[in-house]
Amino acid sequence: MSSRLDKKDIKLVLKSYEKYATETNYPICKLNEYLDIKNRVICKYKPISSNNQINTIIKCSRTKKGMIVYHRLLALLAENIKVDDYTKFLQSFLYKNKSDMEIYYSIRKFSKIRQVDITNTMDNVLMDCRNNNILRSQEYASFIKQVLSQDKSFVLENYLDIGCADCKLTIELGNIMGLSVSKIYGINNPKWVRYSKKKFRKLPINVYEVDKNNKFPFKTGMFSLVSLFLVIHHVVDIYTLLKELNRIVKLGGYVIIQEDDAMVDTDYMLSDIKHMLSRIVKCRCDDAINTYFIKYTDWVEMNHIFNIHGFQYKLAYYFLESVDSGLDSTRPYCCVFQKVKNI
Repeated sequence: MSSRLDKKDIKLVLKSYEKYATETNYPICKLNEYLDIKNRVICKYKPISSNNQINTIIKCSRTKKGMIVYHRLLALLAENIKVDDYTKFLQSFLYKNKSDMEIYYSIRKFSKIRQVDITNTMDNVLMDCRNNNILRSQEYASFIKQVLSQDKSFVLENYLDIGCADCKLTIELGNIMGLSVSKIYGINNPKWVRYSKKKFRKLPINVYEVDKNNKFPFKTGMFSLVSLFLVIHHVVDIYTLLKELNRIVKLGGYVIIQEDDAMVDTDYMLSDIKHMLSRIVKCRCDDAINTYFIKYTDWVEMNHIFNIHGFQYKLAYYFLESVDSGLDSTRPYCCVFQKVKNI
């Protein structure tokens, strides 16, 4: 699906370049470049239901900008294929005008990924997005501490992870931040994750569910630190989420997020493809196309949405999986916001 904001809203956000550049510590030349990118059309978005996203990107590779996107696509596909099989895959499937599903099934055949058992986590979209918990928790903790070290008045009292999935990353990060398990909280939406309630009751931390009205069962101003790692793009009503987030975070508290930096149609399709690779290749979910929802937001849009809900941008960076790897094909980024007013 397309972006949450249209172009006129984005231009409104950037109407005062100097003010925005000061607030985000971002060079004006980069903001100008951002606007140029938002107005650039390499190829028009094709939905997942078209079953033709991969070929759409391949056909757009004849221009210089299109070639860059094409290489991002190849990098995304290559992550899931054994090295010895990659050339065979390219020759046999990628350039034969195959549908997306045919390509996904061929990648499953050549896949270097061990199938994930999702018997008890059917439609578990968040567990697809969150993996390598130790690496990620250490990286998140380091990033959070950079911000908190500048706020001498802040006291970390507790921590909530929204969309905690299996809670492994939640517990890992809470421990690194020096919190006891009684101060670590997780919450899931049944629409995102199906799980055994009996299993979750055995976890050492506090685990809750969002209610049917998308409300959180927490007191106003309860949390000093909240995280949403690869969650927001799965949320249908982001404005209800942000209102609830403002309510449960104490004044001066912090929120850390991770999302893909999806600016234009080609970014949206690459993010779709990444999720389909995870669902169809890794988890063997053959009905993924019919159960899939995602709504994209780039870093400027995200700053705007948080700002109008009482949060102020503090720090951001692009997330790298390892020291020797380049930027991921979908440009995942982390961002920290501080609550500055109640709404």
